[in-house]
Amino acid sequence: MVESVELRKPVTIDDERVRELTYDIDGITSDQFIEAEILAANVATRLRKVSAKVVELDAGFHYYLGCMAIIAANPSYSVEDIERIEGPDVLKVMRIGRNFMTVDAEEDEDEGFASTDEPEEEEGEEPESFPTIPE
Repeated sequence: MVESVELRKPVTIDDERVRELTYDIDGITSDQFIEAEILAANVATRLRKVSAKVVELDAGFHYYLGCMAIIAANPSYSVEDIERIEGPDVLKVMRIGRNFMTVDAEEDEDEGFASTDEPEEEEGEEPESFPTIPE
């Protein structure tokens, strides 16, 4: 689904001042997902900020996933175009990627695929009693 985010500070892409970016998290391909991971790792290495990452908390990875969602909706854009975004707008791009990482978990819960090992009980039913162990 194509959505948009308004930039506080316009960025020039293809000789045009862009104030609003469209993006499509559903359009991110597996190649783009991997490219985002590689880009984030390369930047961290260049800045000598390499550490163990938890993908759900990796803001750099989320930023590049946001770039990929923007490119999915705007194939003429490049990562370099989006990297020219400045200030708080950088966080808007990062949030797009973070939302990509959380949307599947939310949908799984909505569809009854919550990550729990316990079987779901029907409403109004009493929980099954535990078997008793003879003495």
